[in-house]
Amino acid sequence: MKLSVQTYAKNYNALPPDNTTLAAERQQGPWRDPESGVNYTYELTGPQSYKLCAVFARKSPDNECCNEQWVHSAGLYCFKLRINNI
Repeated sequence: MKLSVQTYAKNYNALPPDNTTLAAERQQGPWRDPESGVNYTYELTGPQSYKLCAVFARKSPDNECCNEQWVHSAGLYCFKLRINNI
């Protein structure tokens, strides 16, 4: 989903206004949790910032090896992200 937001921003020089616009741009439905079927959420929080939210069944492992950006707790968690090149 983050890559789609970045691609949209590059193509339109702005972040997508909402999840519906983002889903239409990729010509597919919204992203869904593969286990629960619940849609992930996208929320514009500023001209260059947004949140991606999902409900996680469990927290990320304590020994998260690769990318601290995606560390999360169990339950609803929102990642606060930013694009600086628009």
